[in-house]
Amino acid sequence: MIHGLQHIGIGFKDLDKAWDFYREVLGFDVPLSKSQRKADRMGKLTGGPQERRVVIALNLLGGALVEIFQFLSKDPLDAPDFNWGDLGILSMALKVRDIEKAYIRLKERGVSIVNSPESLDVLPKQMFFYDIEGNLLSLVQMPDAEFSLIEKNSNIGGIIFPTVGVSDMEKSLIFYRDILGFNTVIYDYAGKDKRLKGIPGADGEQRRILLKQSKNPTSLFSFYLRGGMIELVQVKEGRHNHRYSGRGWGDRGIMELCLDVNDIEATYKELVDKGAQPVIEANTDKFDMGGGSSAFFAYIGDPDGTWVELAEITSFPIWGRLKFNLKKRPKDKPLSPFLLKLLKFTRQK
Repeated sequence: MIHGLQHIGIGFKDLDKAWDFYREVLGFDVPLSKSQRKADRMGKLTGGPQERRVVIALNLLGGALVEIFQFLSKDPLDAPDFNWGDLGILSMALKVRDIEKAYIRLKERGVSIVNSPESLDVLPKQMFFYDIEGNLLSLVQMPDAEFSLIEKNSNIGGIIFPTVGVSDMEKSLIFYRDILGFNTVIYDYAGKDKRLKGIPGADGEQRRILLKQSKNPTSLFSFYLRGGMIELVQVKEGRHNHRYSGRGWGDRGIMELCLDVNDIEATYKELVDKGAQPVIEANTDKFDMGGGSSAFFAYIGDPDGTWVELAEITSFPIWGRLKFNLKKRPKDKPLSPFLLKLLKFTRQK
């Protein structure tokens, strides 16, 4: 019932500046949801119900979406100084068709870049950079990457995988591979990664494993999301502090990964029965996300306490007043690529 990566959630101090960056520089210019309201169901993770603003936006080249979040009722706590040996979501990778071209373009835009595009052994060609508030991102050029809603002159696509720092690789494999079903290894690398020079804590021995599901996704959004992957990293001599220790959901930083699921109540129960940490149970009344979008959602935790959201989208807008009620649609019948391409008319430049 899990069909891959749906979005990555990031807490910001200034939502407007953050969305400007993700929209204008990285191409996440189709907002599926924009809302401002009190987050009642997240009170367990936010220190009580909090007023907040959220934009969930997609990139027309396909891949997972980005959720841009800002507290309004309190100041978000800053993220700790970055260390590649920390636990939690360290980075997120975006797919790219021509990484050399993207590198030049990001330099021209004044983006803070860590390294030029480079490959290493079994690892694909990748370059790292920072977003407007210092979150570590990367571009990855993978030979078999698919691009869904191809736009002329577009190059950088959506999110292809998050990188999750873990304390015990074998325990984390049980969770991500055996429980969540990301059971195919794309690469298993052990050693030093020279491409990470300049990233604090990243110059030592480490193990990196990239996982994906062996099955082809059959969800409503399979044409667009393409399943997605998850990378796990364990640094041998890492600091091993969780990036959200002493902080809450919505504070600054990359806070969650979200999986696209069917039948959220059954999925949540099954995952908890298999050993996932229960965090927030699935809602029974659909949650209005604004802009015509609604969903069911729940939260579980990995062995280190990193938040994993489960989301079942129940409706979302396509164009104008055209909106899909997905509860009336067979779960194994993907939405038509033609209909999804109408999303290009909702782009915000």
